[in-house]
Order: sequence, then C-alpha cells, then structure tokens
Amino acid sequence: QTISQPYVVAYMIDCLKLKKTDKVLEIGTGSGYQAAILCEMGIKVYTIERIKSLFLKSKSFLASINYHPKKISINKNIKDDLSEIWTFL
Repeated sequence: QTISQPYVVAYMIDCLKLKKTDKVLEIGTGSGYQAAILCEMGIKVYTIERIKSLFLKSKSFLASINYHPKKISINKNIKDDLSEIWTFL
C-alpha cells in the first residue's frame, strides 16, 4: 500500500468543495490519513478497508486522535457492503 503526498490529499479534498453537511464514502482507508482530515473538517466519513492489518491500524489510530468516522469497516468484497453503501447514498 502507498499513501499519497499530503498536498495531493489536500488538493483532492479541496477539489470536492465539501460542506459540513456532506458525506464521503472512502474506499480504501489505508493509514486513515484522509479520513482524519475529513473528520477534522466535520464531514461524515464512511470508510471501508479490505486489508485487515490496515483496518486495525487505522481504526486504532483514528480513535487515538479522537476522530470517529461515521462508519469504518473491513470487507474483502465490496459487494458484501452494498446494503450499507445504498444506505449511505
């Protein structure tokens, strides 16, 4: 797994022109860096990771810095989370 440069993450988020009332579905939590930024902005973040070790680290990391995404889950097959994704939409 790789992580985008911080300025790339900031640029991508800026391009979205998000408001606090928006929701973001993040596929691939990774380190939790982008989820943390979105939580800091007050955005409702739903994030899914398929690699268990990354899921456990990012879940622990986000909790340790007091960021709590609306939903953080692990799933190797995105199809299994479709009902949750439809609820998100």
